[in-house]
Amino acid sequence: GDEFRGKKKKYKWVLESQDEERMLADADVQWLADLPYTIRIPASLLDTERLRSDGSDIISPDFLLVHAGFIPGVPLEDQTIDTMVTIRWVTRPNGQNGGYEFHEAAKHSGGGDSDTSPVLWGEAWQGPEHVIFGHDARRGHQRHEWATGLDTGAVYGGSLTGIILPQRTIVQVDAKKKYAG
Repeated sequence: GDEFRGKKKKYKWVLESQDEERMLADADVQWLADLPYTIRIPASLLDTERLRSDGSDIISPDFLLVHAGFIPGVPLEDQTIDTMVTIRWVTRPNGQNGGYEFHEAAKHSGGGDSDTSPVLWGEAWQGPEHVIFGHDARRGHQRHEWATGLDTGAVYGGSLTGIILPQRTIVQVDAKKKYAG
């Protein structure tokens, strides 16, 4: 779990509430803290036996689910919790010859001309897993070759978006109301 994040003022409602019935019990907080930051769905668990027109098998990737995303080229075990829950942008400080790095640009519009300009991490992700992520309501539904963003702002009155695997069919329902912002 992440004790530091749980103590941030932003999450105070988890531990303290005016309404005792809405307050989470210690066991509930611990259960949430013990959840993994990623979930892997192996392609072998999904009905992926499909053939190309030439009769050869289509190889489906495993799927990884994460709150925000990853730094492309960094092994999963080396990704930080901060990256997995906050990332939106990456840069290549050394141009096309270098690796990607986390880029903090909350209001970056993207589309730079330079090899070192920030890009959405999902655009840069090259697998081998297909990543399904959220945490980016501002850009809404994102479809990249190796990553799919599902945050369509339900909490802000947008839609709640899901995905049916392995076909990657998108399903949405409109929010009943605006809950925040």
